[in-house]
Amino acid sequence: MSLPEQQKEGSKWDSLIRKLKENHRKLLNKSCCNEIQVQSSQHKSKEIKREILNYLNELEPVLKKSSQLSEEIRSEGNKIYKRTDPNVNLMDSIFLYTLSMKCSESNSDLAFAHGNRAAALMRLGFNKVARNDCEEAIRLEHPDPFKIYERMCSLSNGCIRDMRKNVAELEKFCKKGSKQSKEILFKYKTRLKAMEKETYVDEEEISKLTISESKEEEMKIKQMFSDENGRYVIAHKPIGKNEIIYKEIPYAFIPVHNYGMKRYFNTDCENCALVNIWPFMCLGCRHSVYCSSACRKEHEQIHKYECEGYKKTLFLEIGIAHLSLRVLIVGFKALCSKLEALDRKIFKNSPEKIFEKILELAKNECQDYFDISKATDEEFRDYARILCLQPNIFRNNSYPPRNLPYAYTAQMLTIYLREYTTFFQDYITNKIKDLLDNSGWDVFISALILRHIGQLISNGHAIIDFRQNIFTTEALKLMLLKNEPNGGGLHMLLKSQRVFTGIFPRISMLNHSCEPNIRNAFDGKQLTIFAARDISNGDEIFNCYGPHWKLMSYQERQDTLRIQYNFVCKCTKCAQNNDEYRFNNSVQCRLCGKRLFYPDKIISEDDDDDKDDDNDANFRLKCDDCKKVHENTSVKKFFSLLAQQSDNSSPITMNQLYTTYLSAVSGMGSLDEIRFHMTEMMLHTLITNRDAINLQNANIPLTLCIELLSVKEDIYGQFSIEFVEAGFFFLDVVSILIDKGIITEQNTNQLVGELMKKFVEASEICSTNIKAIIRNYISRFCYTYSD
Repeated sequence: MSLPEQQKEGSKWDSLIRKLKENHRKLLNKSCCNEIQVQSSQHKSKEIKREILNYLNELEPVLKKSSQLSEEIRSEGNKIYKRTDPNVNLMDSIFLYTLSMKCSESNSDLAFAHGNRAAALMRLGFNKVARNDCEEAIRLEHPDPFKIYERMCSLSNGCIRDMRKNVAELEKFCKKGSKQSKEILFKYKTRLKAMEKETYVDEEEISKLTISESKEEEMKIKQMFSDENGRYVIAHKPIGKNEIIYKEIPYAFIPVHNYGMKRYFNTDCENCALVNIWPFMCLGCRHSVYCSSACRKEHEQIHKYECEGYKKTLFLEIGIAHLSLRVLIVGFKALCSKLEALDRKIFKNSPEKIFEKILELAKNECQDYFDISKATDEEFRDYARILCLQPNIFRNNSYPPRNLPYAYTAQMLTIYLREYTTFFQDYITNKIKDLLDNSGWDVFISALILRHIGQLISNGHAIIDFRQNIFTTEALKLMLLKNEPNGGGLHMLLKSQRVFTGIFPRISMLNHSCEPNIRNAFDGKQLTIFAARDISNGDEIFNCYGPHWKLMSYQERQDTLRIQYNFVCKCTKCAQNNDEYRFNNSVQCRLCGKRLFYPDKIISEDDDDDKDDDNDANFRLKCDDCKKVHENTSVKKFFSLLAQQSDNSSPITMNQLYTTYLSAVSGMGSLDEIRFHMTEMMLHTLITNRDAINLQNANIPLTLCIELLSVKEDIYGQFSIEFVEAGFFFLDVVSILIDKGIITEQNTNQLVGELMKKFVEASEICSTNIKAIIRNYISRFCYTYSD
């Protein structure tokens, strides 16, 4: 799935772009046919550079560090941690300790916060993160190292080597004259002696045990070329339904910056892509986060060029263009080796010749993206695969004015690298410095960034995972605290979201079809493509770039693909002019029975084509036959009843709500988006008002779950993130029915059992940590159906 350009609407950068377009449009020569020519035309204007520099200088750091504020927040966390109330949610204290880290001003502030967070994490059993926190507290010179090493000794029960080291440190910092300290030291020395007498393989040794890697599986796909299709991919052998076709990790990826939790701090590791982490923050910007100090250190060679941008929240303003900068930073070191070998007589002071030569070298290096033979320069070959992707920003060998924002953004990022980082000093060394003057290097770097922006518009992939929504709901209290016996919060705890955006050059070779024959699944940053159906030897492998026949009408698909990707789709569904989507989303006229169709969304290339949709359009459609205005008052009544229920202004019965729901969905198409959104809201209301569920009406939530799972499977397939997410409602309902004794081991429901098995199969697409949460939930709250 590819991503369109995503800029934050109403940002300062948007305002500057509009101004630059108005004042400097004539600078662009429409005959510009490559990135160098576009950037050369812009770099002629000193005024553009001056206005961009002013913009960057005016972006002030948003985060205000304060030791006093950090201490106040940490103290609030301590109050929660020290409470003896059995219902206390220690996650709240962990959240406050982490927030204290973000605004801390000194290493001492950070050390206290990491030490306190370690203690709270230990009480909840998150020992690995707690150990990392202790190590960080020591590194930051925590003022009470004895307390930290005491915690580390407690965490070392599985590793004798760690225990020896930590006991030695504990003894070194033992407080003289303190009876309590001596007792603690004696306890762990005794434990160490016991461990030395025991016979076991400790965790350190287990981690060293490796299984010899099997020979790489034979490649199931191969790249082809034709004048009509360009590069494309076919099956090299028969591939069965649900069989793995290929796996790839991204060349580069960035976090998505716009989800709610990031108002406080990020929770995704920018190095290894682990999500839902308790973060170890960059000590400079406090915005980039990592799952451990080790990941932070490993990513430093990339992040040091982005740290200042994060401080100024620059990357929140430019959307996917941030990934183009990341691609450049990851790949430029490999490119430098090629620049060093260029003949100065031919290429000196010619950015365009250098650019063309680099693209030629890249093309020669990766004729076949799936060739697993050893490359002449493996590091450059990885970057070459990126350079050879099609930049979808030119039309008929010219650069359209509508794409000027991309060119301005590329120039801005180049100025940022020169003025705010050491990028040029680090890479434009004496070995290549004489190739171009400063202006020439600026043109060359901004041309590379512009090329990557164009490539990412067509080839960027959304990396999807489930985010744990533990601070905005009561879900955690329902499931994780030992004194809470009831399920019912899974659908609130886990929400699917786009967590990263990445570039996968090999999988980008797949052509589009509105009816693809693959499905995608992510485990962390690794993308695995599976066969969605049987694929014969020689058949082309198709991905979907977004416009799917079950999610868009024929005309919407054609317009989207023409504007964003510059081609006319002729896949099997488009060749049939298939419009099942429109029928399945239509509404039946309540007077004459005719199907009423929602109008196609207007997708235009115009700059100012974004208009607010008619919010009432889904409720009012006019029938051409009977001239009746179809106004679904039942839909409005349903939402009104939900509002009453949520504010307890007028409690309603389940039967009343369900009757209104049935009236509202009557006549709607089977895949109508409003319909299944209403189903989700209905289920949420029933689950959170569990007292209303009893033996007489238990069939209502089960029927709704079956309907929701059915429609999600019909649209997205069983092995999809959408089907799994719908399954969370199902698990919650089953857990409530088991808790109420409506479903027992002696009185199980066969259909529920079959659906449970289907859901467990589907959940295999989830990342490892999410699968663990799901399995734990089923074994604890849906145990009647657990294996």
